[in-house]
Amino acid sequence: MAGELDLETVFDSIHPGEAEVLRGLPRHSKRFYAAQNSDAGRGFAGRHGGDLHAMLTDAIRRLALPRLATARAIERCRQANRGSGIDPADVALLARHVTAPDFHIAESQAAVLAMRGVARTDLLLHLFMPAALLLHERWVSDEITFADVILGVGRMERLLRSPLLPEAPLHQGPPGGSVLVAALPGELHGFEACVFEDFFRAADWQAERRTPATDQELLGRLKRHAVDVAVVCVSAAINLGRVAMLVRRLRRESANPQLFVVVGGSALTGDGAAWKRIGADAVAPDGASAVVAANTLLRSP
Repeated sequence: MAGELDLETVFDSIHPGEAEVLRGLPRHSKRFYAAQNSDAGRGFAGRHGGDLHAMLTDAIRRLALPRLATARAIERCRQANRGSGIDPADVALLARHVTAPDFHIAESQAAVLAMRGVARTDLLLHLFMPAALLLHERWVSDEITFADVILGVGRMERLLRSPLLPEAPLHQGPPGGSVLVAALPGELHGFEACVFEDFFRAADWQAERRTPATDQELLGRLKRHAVDVAVVCVSAAINLGRVAMLVRRLRRESANPQLFVVVGGSALTGDGAAWKRIGADAVAPDGASAVVAANTLLRSP
């Protein structure tokens, strides 16, 4: 069937060291997979029109794939952290305390790193972004609630505006254009859009951030207010499948017929060819590369 999830491909793609991504699956789902490969399971599936496969497919799509994608994104952040003055223990500490009553520990931690000379760019890319991914992973694993995620993200946004953190260096180049930075509607939270906005403002762009609840809300904003560039942030790789249609609608319905569209976020890390599939003008896994891409597009002949 077109579009059906190939379970064998899913399981084969999981590195042995990533086996823990399946621990969050309900026990009955694991039994379904085992049963499917037994004579009894195949007989059951045949008698019930493949319901067994459909039920497991749904469990894998909802539980295993998001958890696997998040685990890989966290590992990519850890690799990038080398040399930044920030280590995984710092990330884990921040993620733990932004959802706890002792939030002041998270504030102190960020302040201490800043006093050590860690630049704002490194704090954004190597501390706050991985911490947001870790909150997502803990939510997928049922360690924390959705309310905890929203609380933690809100507190990290507050930290970004804190005078305890270093200011971005004074922009030396020409001013940028206008940009709307938006989280993909339906994402768990819009923290990546917050970080992207910070980078654009530091680069002297007229930046506006939105966390729309629906595609229509985002489209309505771009219909009423023309901007040079629209940046759509996607943190969960499982959501990439519906970005292409949104990009087409952004181009068609924007008040600016020459709108450039950049798709950004951790879901794009390591996938430099994604812009071809999505139909965007560029992809950018982080805020720094999004600014570079937007400047290049705006100044292209």
